[in-house]
Amino acid sequence: MTQMSSISELDSLQETLNSAIDTIREELKANKLPELSTLATEPHPYDSASTLPTPKFYQAQITAIAALTRLDALIQNPYKRITTQVYAVYETSALYVTVKVGVVDALANAPDVSKGLSISELQSKLDVDGAKLAIILRLLTTRGWFHETSEGVFAITRPTLQLREGTNGWKAVLTPGKPKVADSLYQMITHPQWKYSQDSKQTAYQLAHDTDLIMFDHLYKYAPDTAKLFANSIKSLGDEFSPGLLEDFPWSQLDGRTIVDCGGGQGSMTLLIVPKMPKSSFVIQDLAGPLELAKKNLETTLPDDWNAGRVKLEEHDFFKAQTQQGSDKVFIFRWVLHDWPDDEAVRILSNVAKGGGKGAKVLIIEFIIIPGTISISSSPALAAPAGSDTIAQLPPYIPADYGQVSTIAHDMGAHMLAILNARERTLVGFKYYFITDSDTNLILRPSTSL
Repeated sequence: MTQMSSISELDSLQETLNSAIDTIREELKANKLPELSTLATEPHPYDSASTLPTPKFYQAQITAIAALTRLDALIQNPYKRITTQVYAVYETSALYVTVKVGVVDALANAPDVSKGLSISELQSKLDVDGAKLAIILRLLTTRGWFHETSEGVFAITRPTLQLREGTNGWKAVLTPGKPKVADSLYQMITHPQWKYSQDSKQTAYQLAHDTDLIMFDHLYKYAPDTAKLFANSIKSLGDEFSPGLLEDFPWSQLDGRTIVDCGGGQGSMTLLIVPKMPKSSFVIQDLAGPLELAKKNLETTLPDDWNAGRVKLEEHDFFKAQTQQGSDKVFIFRWVLHDWPDDEAVRILSNVAKGGGKGAKVLIIEFIIIPGTISISSSPALAAPAGSDTIAQLPPYIPADYGQVSTIAHDMGAHMLAILNARERTLVGFKYYFITDSDTNLILRPSTSL
């Protein structure tokens, strides 16, 4: 790329970032919301998953983050950027340490939350070496997780509030094992017998834990406490993403049909949509263990619907023939297919296609991988936020997946690969997976790569 085009990219990204920031400021003012501040000691309304941002705010938010990521790649010294990424594993470990030993909650309960606590006070409260803890806290301070108010004195920031005990961020951080599995990914990719395998028992997880059991079986047998943490982290993910799903999808159009929550686990998805579909009945399908948790959740959260029989539990293995049949059925798979390699995903959906009947519907709720293509001219975005009056436009040099905004989907794809030989899939992949001969009739292709 020539010097002139580099200058053009810098100018374009600056203009994009400034425009996005202006829109964010205008939307906050228009909706009478407080200014954003990392040093705030109370959450911002938009920090809560239950408070959905306006479409304009959301579009400006993801555009600004994408522009910042591209600016970092553009102006940062490449070697320094590489070393920052190489050592990024320590940020993950440092977050785990501060949450596990109680630093976040200690600072959140400090007499003066904006000032924080000194290293000596944290050492006394938590029985940890203050000098060692200071190294960890300063690492996290560079990423905005803490604020060093004076030398050796640390306070929480607004993002840190999502790490307090019981929050969804706390649940996500406390699930151990990711660095250990990630460290075995190279062995998996280059393994002489496994490198072209789709077997869920031939992954980085087996190499990291020296087991021949699939991850789920290994956790339940040898690490039940970790299995509970894993389940909680998945639930926290659902808690954060579900409000948008409930708002954006026209659930009322399906009201009156029988909703089958396939692989429904603790019943989290069903619990969310029962109040939105008063004319429907519901069936949660899964194995016996998860259904026990689902029963407790239903008895606590939806006692009237549970006692009236509007929500039922059915022990079912989705690798076997689908027992729920009929044209009125709607089969929901939320974050199920990404747990399985292509062949198994085909088997799961084939059972529904064979048993559902003409007119039955399948709803697949997954992250969609968007290729990170970049255009040097403005182009239509692949998707606009719900409620937008106009088609979103990608500014020049902004990736189609909005770069860092889509990191969670790509991270999840790598994680699914490492633990289950599975993956997140592109929209093209899902479309190739199916052939539709009408609006209501789905025909599955034979096993094929997504």
